[in-house]
Order: sequence, then C-alpha cells, then structure tokens
Amino acid sequence: MAELSDAGLPRTADGKPNLAAPTPKSGDGKPDLSGIWIPVDTSYFMDLASDLKPEGPPYQPWAKALAEQRQSGIHKEDPLASACARGTRVETHGGHPFKILQMPREFVMLYETSTNDVFREIFTDGRPLPKDPQPSWKGYSVGKWDGDTLVVDSIGFNDRSCWILRWAGAD
Repeated sequence: MAELSDAGLPRTADGKPNLAAPTPKSGDGKPDLSGIWIPVDTSYFMDLASDLKPEGPPYQPWAKALAEQRQSGIHKEDPLASACARGTRVETHGGHPFKILQMPREFVMLYETSTNDVFREIFTDGRPLPKDPQPSWKGYSVGKWDGDTLVVDSIGFNDRSCWILRWAGAD
C-alpha cells in the first residue's frame, strides 16, 4: 500500500506539521495549492446559504418556489440521492479527500468519491469562458490570480449536478 509523501511539509521542532509556516510558492511566485486536501468545514454541504440571516436568503420568486418545493419533497429528487451524482456539492462539501495538480496553464482536481472517476479542470491560460458550453457535471471553469487568491468562474453545469439557486439581484 502506498503512503502519502509529505517530504516538503514544514514541521515544528517536535515533528508536527507547522500550520503557521509561510504558504509554499510555485515557480511563478503564486501560492502552490498542489497536494491532498480534506474539507474540514462541511456546514455548507446541504445549505450554501447556511451563514446568512436567520430568515434566509433573499430569493428571487421563482427560486423561492423551487426551494420550497424541494424542501417539501424532503429532497427526494436531490442529485445526491442518485448513485451517479457527480456535482459540485459532492466535491467541495462532502468531506471527501481531493487532490490538486497545479500546472502553469491549468489546475486539475481529482476527487475521492464512491465512483473515483470525478475530476475537474480549471484553465488558467487566459482563455475566456465559452459562450455556449456543453453542459456537464463540473461545468466549465477558468481561473485567474488576484494577488495570492485564485478566482474561478464556472458555467455550463447540467441540471443534474447540484442545487444552487440564484439570489435576488443576480443577473
């Protein structure tokens, strides 16, 4: 059985990981996000608006009706109830490990899930989002650096991948 390599991991004098160490940098000076990640905070797993006001987010009328319909059905049509669900909520909020491969022109994210065939590409080569992307489980993503923050825009999700609603005021 293979073991995870942590040869480059900064450590304290007692051998524990040094979480206060400076962020590792890639060859271009940007933060190096490569490695295996495990989500710790899964509070957004079922409710992306869980930290908003107690009365809930300001839904557009169509979105409020849809959210109420889904809640009244006890999430029976939730994509997560399907064995083939490969949506965004599974990847980022399900508590499963994932691996980031950071390259100069793209990031690739590999997800450990029940099917182990889930991946996402985030292109960082300066291309624009396509005008009419082919709908898919992970959509189509492009990213750019804003200082040390990777900003990712995604479009083109199929309607089976996740339940994300548009907020009032969004275009």
